[in-house]
Amino acid sequence: MHQKIKIILCFFFFFTIITLFFSSTFAKYVIEDIFTIAKLDIDRCKPNIELIDITSSNHHYTNYANKTHTITGHIKITENHIVKNNMATSSIKVFVNNIFITPNFTKFFLVSQNATQKIYEFSFTHTTGDGALTLMIPEGIIEDKSGLVNDTKYFSTGIIIDNTPPNATFQEVVSSNHKSKAQITCNEAIRPLVGWEISSNSMMLSKEFSSYITYPLPITDFAENSSNVTIDIKNATNMILEYGTYDNFSNQTLVSGGKISSPATISSNSICKTESIFIRLTGDLTLQTRD
Repeated sequence: MHQKIKIILCFFFFFTIITLFFSSTFAKYVIEDIFTIAKLDIDRCKPNIELIDITSSNHHYTNYANKTHTITGHIKITENHIVKNNMATSSIKVFVNNIFITPNFTKFFLVSQNATQKIYEFSFTHTTGDGALTLMIPEGIIEDKSGLVNDTKYFSTGIIIDNTPPNATFQEVVSSNHKSKAQITCNEAIRPLVGWEISSNSMMLSKEFSSYITYPLPITDFAENSSNVTIDIKNATNMILEYGTYDNFSNQTLVSGGKISSPATISSNSICKTESIFIRLTGDLTLQTRD
C-alpha cells in the first residue's frame, strides 16, 4: 500500500515538473515569435496656411494705401510631411472691394523654416481700386504624404485701398467781430493741417481770418491722395490793407489788398510805369499767416 502511494506521488511530482517546463517553453517561444508586420504613420491634419502680418508703406497711416504704396506681409505654412509645395506669387490672389486685381509683386522669398513650418515674405505695389483689401489662397497649394491638401483661405487684411483724391467744399462764415471763419467740408477723412482746427471725424477743417484772402489749399486723405480747395475770404474786414498807385494809364487809384489796381494797365500794350505807390493797413493788426 505504501509502495503504491509512493509511486503515485512520484508520478504526480514528475507530471507537475514536465507541465511547468513545457508551459515555460511555450511562453518563451510566444514572446520570441512576436515581430513587426507594418509600421503606419497616420497623419489626419491638413496643411494649414496663415497670414501672420501685413502692412503698407504709407507713413503714419499703415492701414491705408493707394497704388503708389508697397504692401508687405508674411505667410506661414504648418505641415511636417510636405510632398507638394506650390506656394508662389501666383498662389496669392488679391481682391479690393471683392474685385479681383493683379498688383505688381516685387518680392517673394522664404524667410525661415523648421521641421514643421515655413514662413514666406511677399510685397506688392500698384494696388488699384477702392475698398477693403482681401487675400485668398486657393485649395490644393500644399499637399502632405497622406494626400491631404490645404483648404481655401480668405484673409481680411484690415487695409483700406483708396486711389481717389478727396473732394471738398468751401464755406465762409462771417462773425460779429468782422472776421470770417473758413470751413472746409470733405467727403472723407483727411490729414490734419498746421494752423487749422480739425473735427473729431477728420472730415472738416476750420480757421478764422481777419482779412480777405484767396489761395489754393492742398488737402490730403489718409491714403496720401491730394487735391486743392480754394480759400476765398471776401467779407472779413477786421484788418484791411489798402494800396494806391499812380501811373500814366490809370492815374490815381486806391484798392484793397489782393486786387489789381487797374486791370486795364496790365491788359494794355502800352508801357505804363508806376510813378508812386501808397500802402495803408487798418484794423486789427494781429499778424496773419497763410498755411
